[in-house]
Amino acid sequence: MFSLNANALEKPRWSVSPMLGIYQPVLSGLNGAEFAANIPGKGDIVIDEESSVSFDFELRNPLSDIRFGTESGVELELFINANDSMIFGISSWEGLTTSAVRTEMPFQGTINSIAFERSANVSFTQYYLGWKHTIFSKPNDYRVYSRVTMHELFDVDFKEDLIFSFDGGAGDSFKRIVVTESQATGVLMFQYGLGVEYFVLDWFSFGFDTGFSFSLKKSRLGNATLKSDFQGGDSVSLNLPTILDAEQKLLYLDSDGTSYKKLWLSFDGWRALMRATLYF
Repeated sequence: MFSLNANALEKPRWSVSPMLGIYQPVLSGLNGAEFAANIPGKGDIVIDEESSVSFDFELRNPLSDIRFGTESGVELELFINANDSMIFGISSWEGLTTSAVRTEMPFQGTINSIAFERSANVSFTQYYLGWKHTIFSKPNDYRVYSRVTMHELFDVDFKEDLIFSFDGGAGDSFKRIVVTESQATGVLMFQYGLGVEYFVLDWFSFGFDTGFSFSLKKSRLGNATLKSDFQGGDSVSLNLPTILDAEQKLLYLDSDGTSYKKLWLSFDGWRALMRATLYF
């Protein structure tokens, strides 16, 4: 163990820091866009044994924006000299939004009362490397530092569930479920931040840092799948919030309720993390 001070380092030293905090990506393409999409549809209403009419409807159940989510990870720091160090880390982030309403829609020839639940989950894992520089410090008391890092998001996952619960006869109920899943990888980002730590012992500290992450370009979610257990006999069709293009990438329903746009996703945003650091 060692005491952090302004003297030249006699040998390489390092630290390890478990981290926990929040990250607030803008998630453009989802927040205020795909999440805000209503679900237009068309269904058949049976009049008698020989006739039916087509009925247009719209299900309104928008999702609230994912404003922030929990980030956790671990970071290693290797000291180059008294004020500078290299840092290596890995962390995971996840955000969730959900909404539930009761409404009506045509189904199997009649108007049915339904419970409609909609939820979406976004998550990623990232690794990063960078540089940390001590701005000023008091040995064995505190340290204020800046940090610059380069990140790669290598496991981005998006999932949206649409669950339609129908009230059947004799108290029975049944469901129709639509599940959309998609992934992205290789999202390159950069981050600049500031932090402070307070030493409880010469080899142990608590700290806090905040930073802003940004990318030079937006990303598209690919490798998408869409699964639905609606059946032909249900006599209903829906303009879903997301569909797949020819390249298995996601398109989202525009506000006009008929056209679809490419879903470009941005992870730019602020993060704030607490950390406990062990020095060796």
